Amino acid sequence: MKIRALRIDMTTTNGDFGFFCKFMDGLNIIRGNNSSGKSTLLNAMTYALGMEEILGGKSQKVLPYSLKDHIPIGDKKHRIIDSFVLIEIENKKARVITLKRPIKSEEKSFKLIEIIEGPFLTGNVENVSPIPTYVHDSGSAKSEKVGYYKILEEFMGLELPNVPGTSTKEVKLYIQTLFSAFLIEQKRGWTDYIANTPYFGIKNGKNKVVEYLLALDVFENDRRRNDLNSEILQIHQSWESQKYKIRLVEDSNKLSVRGIPTKPTTDFSANLVSTNKMHGDTEKSVEEYIGDLVEKIENIKRKQRDGYVNAPAEMVKKMEEAVDEVSRLNSLHESIVSEIHINKSLLKEYSSTRDALEKDLKENKIARKLREMGAEYRLQIAIDNCPTCHQTVDDSLLLADTHVQPMNVEENITYLDKQVKMLDRYMLGVDRAIEKQNRQLGQIQDELSSKKSDVIGLRRDMSSISEISEADLRSQIRNEEEIGQLEKASEDLWELAKELERLSLKFKENKKSRAVLPSDYLSKKDVSKLMNLENAFKTMASVFGYKSANTSEIEINEETYLPFLSGLALREISESNEDKDIKSDSSASDFVRLIWAYLLSIYDTSNLMEGNHPGIITFDEPGQHSMADTSVNALFKTLNSYSNLQSIVAASFDENDSVFKKETEGVNFNLIEVGGKLIKKI
Repeated sequence: MKIRALRIDMTTTNGDFGFFCKFMDGLNIIRGNNSSGKSTLLNAMTYALGMEEILGGKSQKVLPYSLKDHIPIGDKKHRIIDSFVLIEIENKKARVITLKRPIKSEEKSFKLIEIIEGPFLTGNVENVSPIPTYVHDSGSAKSEKVGYYKILEEFMGLELPNVPGTSTKEVKLYIQTLFSAFLIEQKRGWTDYIANTPYFGIKNGKNKVVEYLLALDVFENDRRRNDLNSEILQIHQSWESQKYKIRLVEDSNKLSVRGIPTKPTTDFSANLVSTNKMHGDTEKSVEEYIGDLVEKIENIKRKQRDGYVNAPAEMVKKMEEAVDEVSRLNSLHESIVSEIHINKSLLKEYSSTRDALEKDLKENKIARKLREMGAEYRLQIAIDNCPTCHQTVDDSLLLADTHVQPMNVEENITYLDKQVKMLDRYMLGVDRAIEKQNRQLGQIQDELSSKKSDVIGLRRDMSSISEISEADLRSQIRNEEEIGQLEKASEDLWELAKELERLSLKFKENKKSRAVLPSDYLSKKDVSKLMNLENAFKTMASVFGYKSANTSEIEINEETYLPFLSGLALREISESNEDKDIKSDSSASDFVRLIWAYLLSIYDTSNLMEGNHPGIITFDEPGQHSMADTSVNALFKTLNSYSNLQSIVAASFDENDSVFKKETEGVNFNLIEVGGKLIKKI
């Protein structure tokens, strides 16, 4: 990413004030006296990019008074009425956009960042139609349409993943954390290797920043390992749940299910599961047991048929009518069960439609939120534009010359809200229908039970004519019901076993994926990258004039990715037998040199070895702490040496032309002169 230009616009009680400058590729030096506004310029840039959390807050409050309150001129303070900052940026695909963000405005919220397509500050952009986005609110890092951080992430070509959080949940590696590694502000930016990283509950947040910028395999492997661990936990939980359901079927039907492993395995098959029925002290397979019941029923029916021959016609007719009624009630029972299934399916469909409407409603409420922030927001669907390619489309059945206006945001919200409420009524109606059908089902089941008793009574009456006993009749009914229960249980157990088979397959794939992951924490490529980081750091620390310790003994710790010293020399210095963080043995100016070296060695490694560094870095007063001219000159030359790095450095050079010449000698750069004061009257 490159910053092409920045402009500050403000209206005061004494007219219009502002500032404008262009940035070039390579090294840009912002020169000005102390208190001239150099830091104000860099802070305005940080704010314009939506990264002010690096400065210690989430609004324009982090900015100096000269951008939001008043401009002092002589003894007078001219109150600022409105102020905005615009920044023009370019990505690696040469796409240019301009960001506009209010600093002080009665109409627009500080959470609003408007995106203008094209070089609005440096070129000719006509028919400007800013796209409103928002920051520091729910969805700002995830919404692809209006979430600024998500849009910036895609603009920069980044794919920021979820990483382990300080709690059990994963959290997104927010883009603001990355920017803390290349936007270095003056006050706290020189206190640590990567200072001012906003807190988002990321476990080992700074480590993750380095891992992502260097594109270490350990980063992806860690993420993949966490995903696989979560999946394994889910598989075990689901396995236990299925086993519990199987036990319920077993207990309620007095069955014995064999072939279910206590824990997930990679070779489980539903075909290997056997189901037996307890019968006294012995067990039979369910199929064999059902076969025995069918044979018993047939024997009883055979006796019945023989007896019906000699039965009175009126008694036979009553029996037939009773059997027909049982058959009718069974059909009605099946019909209502089918209707209940249909209604449940309809309820699911309504729920899905409701979710889609809720999503649209949420987007429209976001649009209203943006409008309340001061944006003129138009939904893509409302202006007949494809939200992907932005080409004009006709998303209507109306003719082109039909004078029908699309609904505005408030009308959309009202309409969608009514649709959701209407679906809620439909769903309530279906719920009530299901309740009514369940009551009908209960009534039919009671009638069935009664009619079956009638059949038993009639059969008992007819048994006096035939050889059928009442015990036989009851046995027939009982056996028929048991067959139905066992067939249902077998069907349920098969489905549960098939689900275990699916879990087994997932478990197998999980183990395969885990086997592919490197056994060592760092891959060979990671080790190579850290070696480059270490060598680059040693070289730069030496070039920048680091003197507190022997740079040849510096190494990058493979756990923290930070520079450490090891060996006898350090043990003599620290009087400790343990490795010690290098900054503890460095003077203030020497430690600042280490920060230069560390941040630039991260870029160097990313640039050489296909990392994710965006290729931009800003330093605010890197030469503080009485830094030697030769060190600052070495820093500028190093920045100057990278063709793909845009660097922006603000410095006062001790307010001395001689110092400026020494420190910039032999360096190519674009000079931005702030002069006495950054903000000037237009």
